[in-house]
Amino acid sequence: MRNRLLFFLIVTVTWALPISAGPVLGERWFEVQKSLNAKDIQSLRSNVAEVEKRARQLGVRHLTPYARALATWAAHEPGEIGDVAARLARRLDPEEPSVWFVLAGKAWSGGKYGKAVVSYCRGWVAAAANRLVRRDVLGSLVPFLLMALGGMLFVGVVLIAAQFLPRIYHDAHELGLMLFKGPDATVFAIVILILPVFAGLGPVWLVAYVFGLSFAYLYARQRIASAVVWLLLISIVPCLNLWEHSGLRDTPLSVRVLASLKDKRLDPSMVQEFAGLGPKLKNQPEYHLLLGALLRLHDDAPSARIQFQKAAVEAPGDPRPLIFLGNLSFNNGNLPEAIQSYSLAIKRNPAEPLAYYDLSLALDQSYRFQEADRMRKKARQLGGERLTRMIDASPAAMPLDPPAGPRDLRRLSKKIPPAELVGLGMASGMTWSWKWLFHSFSLVFLATGLLGVVLAVLRRRWMWTARSCTRCGKVFCARCHDAAQSGAYCSQCVSVFLKRGQVAIEQQAAKLDQIRKRQQRITWTRRIVSLCAPGGGAVLQGRWAQGLSWGFVAAAAGFLAFGWLPHVLTEIEPLGNIFPLQVVAVVVLGASWLYTISSSWGGGT
Repeated sequence: MRNRLLFFLIVTVTWALPISAGPVLGERWFEVQKSLNAKDIQSLRSNVAEVEKRARQLGVRHLTPYARALATWAAHEPGEIGDVAARLARRLDPEEPSVWFVLAGKAWSGGKYGKAVVSYCRGWVAAAANRLVRRDVLGSLVPFLLMALGGMLFVGVVLIAAQFLPRIYHDAHELGLMLFKGPDATVFAIVILILPVFAGLGPVWLVAYVFGLSFAYLYARQRIASAVVWLLLISIVPCLNLWEHSGLRDTPLSVRVLASLKDKRLDPSMVQEFAGLGPKLKNQPEYHLLLGALLRLHDDAPSARIQFQKAAVEAPGDPRPLIFLGNLSFNNGNLPEAIQSYSLAIKRNPAEPLAYYDLSLALDQSYRFQEADRMRKKARQLGGERLTRMIDASPAAMPLDPPAGPRDLRRLSKKIPPAELVGLGMASGMTWSWKWLFHSFSLVFLATGLLGVVLAVLRRRWMWTARSCTRCGKVFCARCHDAAQSGAYCSQCVSVFLKRGQVAIEQQAAKLDQIRKRQQRITWTRRIVSLCAPGGGAVLQGRWAQGLSWGFVAAAAGFLAFGWLPHVLTEIEPLGNIFPLQVVAVVVLGASWLYTISSSWGGGT
């Protein structure tokens, strides 16, 4: 305890009066704002160059807030000054999407349509590459895609259940004849079919119930497809609940901290929020180290120095805070303090190559070349290729910062209870609850799915299942007097098509006319369904996977074109013109719908 207190007094006295390195980044940006107010192009270029120069000294690669502010100003400013401001915004952060959208708008207004298209596409590519924007975009897509999936699957369930309804009714009626006589069997069959209605349940229960009863009539592949449909319908509401508990929250501070440190991106509001956690995390060295690295990145050297000092006191075995302190002194031109910090870091960890390398730079600047060469040689022995890569990627004769980021956040997270992390905004609080499976919508398909499987197993073991004649569509079963030796034809079709010599010509003609009329009804029903529901015609033809897939594509395109794009994406990227994306979504909707109509318009059952 005494050693820690003594060290704290040393660093407090040593670095109490930091040397100024000239105007900080915020002050240089203020000069840019004055140039914008004066609309002085030459001054604007000069001041933006000063901002870029200071950013290079700090190691900042993405001046995102400055680039976004400059692009927003340029978007509403016509003439040469607006064009120049937009190009300068691109220099401040070439990966900021709004910059490219502004450039695209100005190129389009100037008649440079090819350049406008390229800039527009680059804007969306930049949005996809930005981890924070990408998280918001993908998170906002989830409910729209789930609604499209749920709507498409429910329509498919209705169509599939309707196909098997005659066979279900037939078997229920035959069972009624075994228990009752005459009209009572018909009443019994109707009660079986609409049992959820008598239980006071809604239409969704009725559709899911009939769909469950149809499971006994399915082939092996159809049963697998039905199981997938059931699982998807059951999981839609839990997925929406999971999204609500995670996607509707602000981006966790931990994600924003990592994005800023890894991408070297300015995010002042994040730094303010993270600094506000100081009273609750004041004894955590990882917190002070991360906050110090963020403050240094945002050109607040005095505050960063204080945080590194706290981290050095709280973690007496970690050399990184001392290396950071040495780098601050080095950049301020205070070489004796820098050498002292690096030397203390080496005492803490003699195997830290960055401390030796940074010390060699400070010794070079102090004209102590022989000592510098020894330190440089020692650094390369310890650091190897990794240190060489870091040196090659950094500006010449600039000290290297030690890593601060994921490892420190993981350590910090392990020290704090999960609930407290959520309260601090450091975690999303995403949790799974099995209660979501018993939501009314999920419970419908969970219960009817289990019922369908149980009834299918019991019926295949102890009861018959009705079939439909492949020619005339008549429903029959093993108990019917219409049942024939052929499992595909009813007794009438067996007589007409397999025993033609024993059937009168008039009866054959009447049967063929009946089949032709049935074929016409099926064809027009399929066409009407395909017009009303994309993919519905393919489902009625038995091509479930194709119909449901194209139906989802069409439904998702519709939800995106008229829901997500105009009401959500415009909030995420206000400067992005969504009209081209809406056109693409509408084209996809129309093309998929037309394809399903054309594929279902031909003949055949």
